Amino acid sequence: MIQAILNEKQKGLNGTYALLFKHFYYTGFIKYGDEGYGYKARLFDKRIIQWDQKEVHESLILPVGTTTVKLKGYIEHYSYKSITYHIAKANIYTTQSAIELHKKGKKNYLLKMIFSPPVNFFVSYFLKRGFLDGVNGLIVAVFNAHASFIKNAKLWELIKKQKNNP
Repeated sequence: MIQAILNEKQKGLNGTYALLFKHFYYTGFIKYGDEGYGYKARLFDKRIIQWDQKEVHESLILPVGTTTVKLKGYIEHYSYKSITYHIAKANIYTTQSAIELHKKGKKNYLLKMIFSPPVNFFVSYFLKRGFLDGVNGLIVAVFNAHASFIKNAKLWELIKKQKNNP
């Protein structure tokens, strides 16, 4: 990966450069499901390209016509070293996501609380083949489903608190 970056630097950096991420969960790297191997743009000119202002899961704002080059190599991202750590981070992320939804005026929490968890689980575990990661894949799929429920439950709580304390 370092050599790939140096090669591009010699050519003259232009646009964004994506690196393959391998995500470590608990005891090993996840290959499938929502957290399977995937490219993320992480090398760019920050004078031209900026991050959006989302509370969580920020993304790059790319000018029209920006090219993205996939570099050889990969980054090992140690996402969650333990289930306990994952629970703590999920609590933070679901709160931030609920706040962001609340700021946007979202109110459709009830249907999302009911339908998002099973749909998220089905997509992650079956359609994206998380089952091929064994128990790790099962745990990640359940966590993702649970987080979608908690995020919307927290949104409900924010809405109710706002109505009771305008």
